[in-house]
Amino acid sequence: MKSLIKSSFKIPSFRVPMKSGRGNLFDRLPRRLRLLAMTTVAIFVFGTLIALPTTVQAKRKLPALKSASTAGSTASNVTVKVKFRSDRKGVVINFGNLTAAKDVSYDLVYDTRGTTQNAGGAVKISSDTTSAEVIFGTCSSGVCRYDTDISNAKLQVFITLKNGRKIVKPFRLKV
Repeated sequence: MKSLIKSSFKIPSFRVPMKSGRGNLFDRLPRRLRLLAMTTVAIFVFGTLIALPTTVQAKRKLPALKSASTAGSTASNVTVKVKFRSDRKGVVINFGNLTAAKDVSYDLVYDTRGTTQNAGGAVKISSDTTSAEVIFGTCSSGVCRYDTDISNAKLQVFITLKNGRKIVKPFRLKV
């Protein structure tokens, strides 16, 4: 046993010998300069990627109206703008420049759970602008019951001008 301890046993070396004077420029640089060079290249590459124009495709949170809040219609200077209520349980119709109109009415038709529902009304022309709110449901004595599973919602605005001309403006609502 003592003979094994006194014997000369060498641990092998795993160093890779380099050719003297040869090797690429990067290997001959000091370690700090190599780190600086790698950092500079990384910043350049990522900076270029960030600076390039990119397109973003995102799914909308809520489906929009085909004729949404920014969409409007002009019928001989009478403007009609339609948008959803904030809770999406109805629509708000804004009318403008009503001095050109004799009378204005609207009709909302939609399907819910296999039945067709209808809501409508007329606008009292007492000023240049007014608005109307129509809900998807019914209200009685201050208590409203809102319909669910709404499809095929269509709003039509009927405008009769002072010169007798009649205009129908349709809006398709995606609820």
